[in-house]
Amino acid sequence: MRADLTRRSVLAATALTVPLVAAGCKGVGGLGTLPKAAPDVAVLHHAIATEQALITRYHAALAGSPGLAGTLGPLLAQHREHLARLTSMLIVPATPRATPRPSPTATAAVSTVPWTR
Repeated sequence: MRADLTRRSVLAATALTVPLVAAGCKGVGGLGTLPKAAPDVAVLHHAIATEQALITRYHAALAGSPGLAGTLGPLLAQHREHLARLTSMLIVPATPRATPRPSPTATAAVSTVPWTR
């Protein structure tokens, strides 16, 4: 009786594993269409791109005026921490095509805007 239970367990596990393995061969697409990203994902991407642009601006300001390191250093650290928190909230699928990155032109356009007071 014990051998029969083991044989049934193996057969059941095999029957459940075959569809998963077959779907794995097709990648994530084998499981069906990917769900559409929620609107707040776009907001999160925009916030990440904005923080990256701000960090780039701080680096440029520090490169041009190293004497401002005492003033801008703590602010730069806060922006890096904020960027880390934002990126930790973003869940990116493992597929290469689904890893959105801000375009260099968009980041450059944001980072070339002069400071306003």
